[in-house]
This record gives sequence, C-alpha cells and structure tokens, in this order.
Amino acid sequence: MKAVLLALSAVFLLVACNRHMQQERTLLQPMHGNLSAYVQNKPYRVEKDVHSDTLSFMDLFWLNKEHPDSVFLEIKNGKTLYLSWYFAGQKAGQVFDGKLVKQQYFEVYLKNKKTEIPPAFNFLYGNHDIYRIRISITKDNSIVTDVLRNGRGNVLLIIMGEKYFIKSFFKTGHTGIAQVVQ
Repeated sequence: MKAVLLALSAVFLLVACNRHMQQERTLLQPMHGNLSAYVQNKPYRVEKDVHSDTLSFMDLFWLNKEHPDSVFLEIKNGKTLYLSWYFAGQKAGQVFDGKLVKQQYFEVYLKNKKTEIPPAFNFLYGNHDIYRIRISITKDNSIVTDVLRNGRGNVLLIIMGEKYFIKSFFKTGHTGIAQVVQ
C-alpha cells in the first residue's frame, strides 16, 4: 500500500511541476515563422510563482531603461525577433536570435549556460544559468510570454539557487490585430 501511495505521489508531483510553460494548444494560433504586432508594454494578466513586481514587455527582455506605451514585435523566418519602439521622440530597437518551436511559440535564450557532472544526470555537480522567453499568440490576438529563470546549482544532492516561471498576457495595440504572416 505504501508503495502505491509513493508511486501516485511521484506521478502527481511530476504532473504538478509540469504545469509551467504550458498554454492550452486549443487557445493558441499556429505560428509559421512570421509574426508582426504592436504589443502593449504592460500586461493585462500575469501568472507567476514568485512574489515579484509585474514586469513589462520591455523588462522581460532586460530593456527596462525606457518605458514606451507599446512595442512593435516582428518575428521573421522563425529565426529572428525584432523589437522596436518610440520613446521621447526617438526610435530605438533591439534584435534577438531565436527559433520557432513546434509552430506554437518562438523561443529566445538571453542566457543559456549549463555545467553538469556527469552530463544529463548531474548528481555530483551542476550549475545552471538560464533565462528563456517563449512568445506565442492566442486566438484572440493576445501575445503570451513564458519566462523561465533557472539560476540553480547543486553539489551532490544539495540544491541552492532560484528557479521561477512567469507567464504574461499582453494585448495587441494600435492596429488591434496581431498578424500571423504566412
């Protein structure tokens, strides 16, 4: 009986931990490599598992020196993300490399460093420094960003550091329509 309860607990724990970074596929539009939209800088809904301030769209990409009302987001060929905005009469922009994954979201890594001994099953030593952003679009033309921050490390089975997820929903502005370009 104890073995059955332990096995069920392990399964429920794995399912509960897998809730992050998941958006119901029925709510998402497929992305075929190109997307352009004006995105409001402030999210209208945030789901997070940390107690922190709500981050703007610019803050997610570490571009928090300026706070425009909206940002023009453009994904080209499923490989490049262009962000541009106007602030105080000046046009500015930033380019990020990424990739289209499963025609559901565009993924950008601002940091992706891993050291694991032994590789893939790091019970002796591990050090992760990961900051990943996934961008997808819902059927009601909202932009969804999923952020993973993993700054954990371990020696043997002692784990220290932070790991958190933030999912933000941003309305499209100006034109009011996010366009998936085929």
